[in-house]
Amino acid sequence: MQKKIFPHSRLLSTTKNIFFIIILSLFVFYVYTNRNEFRFIFSLHYMYLIPVMLINSFGLVLTSLQFYYVFICVTRRDIPFSTVFRYYILGGFINKFIPHGGGVFRLVMFKKYVDIGYRDGISILASFGWLNAMISLSAGILVIAFGDPLSSFQKVPVLIFFLAILILQLLMIPILRLLVKKFAPPPPPPKGETPDEQTQVTGFSRLLQEAGEIILRITTVMKDKQTLLENTLIVFFNVAINIWVIHLLFKSIDKPITLTLSTILAVTIRLSSLVELTPGNLGIREFVLGALSSGLGQGMAQGITVSMMWRLTAMLNKGILSLFVLINFKPGELPQTKKQEQEKENESEEREGIFLLGPSFPFRGGISHYNTILYNQLREKTNVMFYSFKKQYIKFLFPGKTDKDSSMDKIEPGLLPVENNNTTIKRVLHPINLSSWVKAGKEAKKYRLILLPWWVAFWAPYYLIFMAFAKNRKTKNKIVFFCHNVDEHERKYTGWLKRFIARVVLKKGDAFILHSSAQENQLARLLKNKTISAVVSPHPIYQVFNKNRYTFTTARESLQIPTGRKVILFFGFIRKYKGLEVLLKSLPVVKAYDPNILLLIVGEVWGGERHAVRYTQLIKKLDLESNTLFINRYIPNEEVELYFKACDFAVLPYIDGSGSGILQVAYGMDRPVVATNISAFRDVVEHGKTGLLVPPSDEHQMARAIIDMYESGGIPMMEEEVKEYKKQFDWSMLVEWILKYYGSLR
Repeated sequence: MQKKIFPHSRLLSTTKNIFFIIILSLFVFYVYTNRNEFRFIFSLHYMYLIPVMLINSFGLVLTSLQFYYVFICVTRRDIPFSTVFRYYILGGFINKFIPHGGGVFRLVMFKKYVDIGYRDGISILASFGWLNAMISLSAGILVIAFGDPLSSFQKVPVLIFFLAILILQLLMIPILRLLVKKFAPPPPPPKGETPDEQTQVTGFSRLLQEAGEIILRITTVMKDKQTLLENTLIVFFNVAINIWVIHLLFKSIDKPITLTLSTILAVTIRLSSLVELTPGNLGIREFVLGALSSGLGQGMAQGITVSMMWRLTAMLNKGILSLFVLINFKPGELPQTKKQEQEKENESEEREGIFLLGPSFPFRGGISHYNTILYNQLREKTNVMFYSFKKQYIKFLFPGKTDKDSSMDKIEPGLLPVENNNTTIKRVLHPINLSSWVKAGKEAKKYRLILLPWWVAFWAPYYLIFMAFAKNRKTKNKIVFFCHNVDEHERKYTGWLKRFIARVVLKKGDAFILHSSAQENQLARLLKNKTISAVVSPHPIYQVFNKNRYTFTTARESLQIPTGRKVILFFGFIRKYKGLEVLLKSLPVVKAYDPNILLLIVGEVWGGERHAVRYTQLIKKLDLESNTLFINRYIPNEEVELYFKACDFAVLPYIDGSGSGILQVAYGMDRPVVATNISAFRDVVEHGKTGLLVPPSDEHQMARAIIDMYESGGIPMMEEEVKEYKKQFDWSMLVEWILKYYGSLR
């Protein structure tokens, strides 16, 4: 009779059952003896559970994506994300009722339907859990160390405790490898050879042998930098989601807590969830959260209540997603109906043309205008599938007044059909509806070329979900990123995190379109181990705003500005990196040259009125009220021409920047510029011909350049230079490169 590989499984099972009974009994006793503290439950604000469920759903999809990346790294198999997703979600739901039941379910499904052996399956589960714990601890340490302050008595012990566990986590794998190396028997002989009687291993020795191979696979995951980066990014997002959930749940019981406290609780709960002694860890989380909440001044009953509410919403989330999976994904390779076969053929069907994703009308701003004009140009040359947004930003996350464009002159994608062209636009992408991104990814998979704009790290998790479905390993389709900002502008405290996020996402790109040589260098530094296929193409011109409705004279009349007055223009969203403060500080010197100088400040202050006050106070302090006209609002498309035609030239005092559509708007209006000598402008402004360049953050040089523009009398000559110079920035140049690249893929 063959000996069992796990001879002590009955003992382990009995031990677990004893733990289960002890913990559950203690938990019931714990709650019963403190029952009077739970009276506040009847006054819960249940409306908070709705956003908690939505956020939890987002976290579940991200976690399944993390599981998928580990799966691919361990197995080196080309498995669809949807297959791994359904087994992960169903396993998570089973775990709520049977300890480790979800893990066993996943192993059986991988073995039966995906032909992944148990050893690989255990390696996937072990790597996934270990990475989760290690990265969660790292995230917690960072937030607690640099988050809102607590007293040193509270903060230091927590940091020491988390660091100690993290060090143990890091040491675990090498220690296990040493133990296995010392005590495990030699590996089995190759297939076809019969081992000697002395080399046959069973029982505990066989278990050590298996463990050695599993640890080797876990080490492989840790050495795969791309997998590690992807996992780190997703876990950081999930820790942030957990912190937000805890914050909302404590608010639901009228007990708002600090960021540091939320982080301590979130990370501790993530660690406790790895210990599955009971169904859904019943009792463990409640003990942990109750004890921590009580010790940190929030109350034991509150901690237990928050944990129970979180458990309830998580169970509902996994139940709903499991139902969705069971309805939409049939396990295994079951016989398909003709309709299903047809749908599968349609999904795998390769289509001619280009796939473009990004915001468009009715959303406002430069990125929306850019995508729309690019789409309209491309659709004249080839088929384009344009997936745009149904909703762009969640309202309370958007720093402006609104993200909708109320312009009467709409810059919108062409809807009329083009001859012999199957161009289509679909407005379906939504920040809460993750299935819209899955749908977009499945559609993009049919196209050989995918164009993605990259401008802000907010969209990173959505892009990762999209690209998981969009990449087609059969046709080897390519993703080209339009990098409007390789690195975000305002990044004082979160720059390192945003760079990390950008690296994870942009590493998946096959080619890049950049708008300045500095951006090319920045991308090379960011993706230092990746061979970059990039083209530097200056930002195309925005001729679309110049409708020739105004002349210099009629524009001045509309704004009631005398034609003889000297007028300069600062235009666009007002953000710190654009250097408006520098321009205002330079104005007193210009005012000494001409007391009637007028600065038009036209555009919405990013962040609202609380940031606008800084500029109005500076204007008052410098005695510039009569020399400035501050129009703090988003300018609709039909008014853009008015302000540019009324000015003598535009001023772009940027401290930093990757490019500027405002410069190309000015060129489109035949207006010269005074701009700072940053790379974004150095590449597209000919000093002395189409404008003047000055060092950034230097108000004295800025003032001197503005005065020189007038004293030299060269503004009319510069306007003529701009009319010729701007021709090289036509959209046809960019479209030609895209079509050439697309042609090389066919």
